[in-house]
Formats: sequence, C-alpha cells, structure tokens
Amino acid sequence: MKVVHVLNEIRHSGAETMLASAATFLMGKAPAIVVSTGAEIGSYAERLKRAGYKVIHIPYARSPLFWLRIFRMLREESADVLHVHTERASPYYSVVAALVGIGCVRTIHNEFQFAGILRLRRLIWRQLARLSGTVHVAVSSRVARNEKSQFGCDTLLAENWYDPTRIQETTKERRLLARNCLGLDEESFVAVAIANEGPSKNLEALIKAIELCNNDMSIRLLHCGAHGEELKATADRVPKGAVSLMGTVDDIGLYLAACDAFVSPSFYEGGPIVLMEAAASGAVCITTRVGCAVDFEGLKNVVFVDPSPQSIAEALRQVARRPRESRSADGQQLAHAMRRRFTPEVGASRYLEIYRQAFTKSRRYKERLTDAALESVE
Repeated sequence: MKVVHVLNEIRHSGAETMLASAATFLMGKAPAIVVSTGAEIGSYAERLKRAGYKVIHIPYARSPLFWLRIFRMLREESADVLHVHTERASPYYSVVAALVGIGCVRTIHNEFQFAGILRLRRLIWRQLARLSGTVHVAVSSRVARNEKSQFGCDTLLAENWYDPTRIQETTKERRLLARNCLGLDEESFVAVAIANEGPSKNLEALIKAIELCNNDMSIRLLHCGAHGEELKATADRVPKGAVSLMGTVDDIGLYLAACDAFVSPSFYEGGPIVLMEAAASGAVCITTRVGCAVDFEGLKNVVFVDPSPQSIAEALRQVARRPRESRSADGQQLAHAMRRRFTPEVGASRYLEIYRQAFTKSRRYKERLTDAALESVE
C-alpha cells in the first residue's frame, strides 16, 4: 500500500513526531507521502524528509482548484490510502478519496468541545465522511468516547506514541547532571510544564498553584514552550524566581530529568505525547483526566487532579512529602509501562491494520481483485 498523509503546516507537533519516529516500521510496508496544506510548508518538513518521506506542499485554499490539485496528486502518486490528520475541511478529503477510488482514514487528534452550530456542522461532517467510506480513528479512549457522545461517530482506537530514542529513564546520576546544567539546587522542589499557552492548557491555574505552594515550601516552576505577554504578566505576579518561562527548548529530556514533578493541568487534550514522554522518564506526573491520561489509571507516580489551582497545589505538596527514593522506584515501573505500550512499533502495527481495513473497502482494491481473477483465468 502507498499512503498519503495530509497535515496542516508541518511543525514539531504530535502527528509529525509520530510519523518521524515510526518511519522505520511504516515505510517498509506502507511507503508514504506527506502533504503540507499550510500557507508555509513548515519547519519540520526537513526532518520528515530525512526520515524517508516524500514531502509535497499544496497550500489550502477555499477553491475548487485546491481539491483538483489533491485529486491529481492522489492519481499521479498512485495512492492506495489517504490519511487525513486535519480537522479543517476534513469531509471533502473523504469525498475526493472516494472519487479516486482509494481508502480513507481520518485520525481525530483532540477531544473537540464544539457546541451549537459548530457541533451540528461537525456531526454532519463525520456522517458525510462515514458515508464516503472513511474509517475514523481516535488517539485515546477519551477521544473515542467524546466522538461517540458529541457527534455520534464510531471510531477505532490507535493510541498515540512517543519516541523512545528521545527520552531516557532518569537515574540518580542523570538527575544530578541535569540539575547542575540548569543551575538548580538540591533543596528546591522543581515542577516542569511543557505546553503552549493556549486556553485549554490552563497555565494560569498552574501558576496560581505555584503561588499557593510558595507560602509553605521552596518550589520552582519551569515552563517550556512558546509564550507571550499574557503568560509573562501572569508569571510576574508570583514572587521572583518561583516561575521561569524557558521558551521553546530543544531538549525536553534535560528538564524532565531535573524535575521532581511534571504537571499537565489541561482542560482537555487528545493524546498528549508530552505526558507519555514525562512518564517514560520516570517523573511523577500530575495531570487532569484528559486524553490518554485516563489510561494511566492505577499506574504508580501518576497523580490525578482537578483543573483548579487548589487541587494542583495540594498534589504538589503531597508529592513533595514523598521520599525521593520512593518516587524514583515508582518512576522505574511507570517508565517500563510506557515502553511496553506507547511505542512506535506498537502504533505503526495498529495503523497498518487500519490501512488494510480502509483499503479493502475501496474501489481500487476491488478492481485489483477483479484483475487478479481475470489473470488467473487467462
């Protein structure tokens, strides 16, 4: 099978990093092309090219000419399956795939909370795609439940994965080295958050929680991710030095090795890969019950909170009271659980099954069966 992936601008984000890490497992059985539909091709495109993918740029436009270009590209590339990762205009890709006669897979990467007219429109979109033969896929059990309850959409489950070569399990020596590198003393309790400052990330509540904890413990928050003036103004209200905005960082493993707890206070997520990465490092993970987090139920070093400052602050205090040796031992078990379940090999195998399922529903597959039957008769 030959698979074409449709993305927005190709950035260092979830779908892109999963494609890069799973290239070895996917390309042998399903050679793939990645199409960027952003205004710019995107900074992560070169990384995907190095991984072995052919990358094409077809900027999205509200014009029949855009869909004609997609149609021609699928024909010229002899695609067997179209894999859509975007929410924008998603049902129209399903229609184009049906016209070409190939299979179509749509991955839903987030727990969309549309309401009113937007929800009704998405419900119609999902049903139109289904009638066109599209196989819908959810990246976590919560996303699957949300799709069913919100839009009446049945989905298959293919859990997100992280890159095991990017994150190492934290040892005592690695922790000490990371702390020295970041200029952190041994006594401070260090929390790390890795997220953009979108409203769903709930970073204001996290900073407020740090302020609450600062009254009775020595605590620091290192926030890794792009930030603007609004987040900076919120951080400036906390006593000096308690919150550090690090900006976008290349090596999140350094921060995960140095931290005492990773905190994800989001209101909603899809299958946050950064949470998997934090767990794979062995860090204590303080998280709301979003996305794949609910699938961590019962695992050691995972602490669930409400998205309120008070709940987050109390969890931070509880973790700080635990001996570091206990946290480290539980972290080893958590890291091993991640390496068994959320790996590129497991995820790629699941998608190969789904591609086969989508392809066998397609007109092109049926034409190939007919051709093969005629050849055998001759």
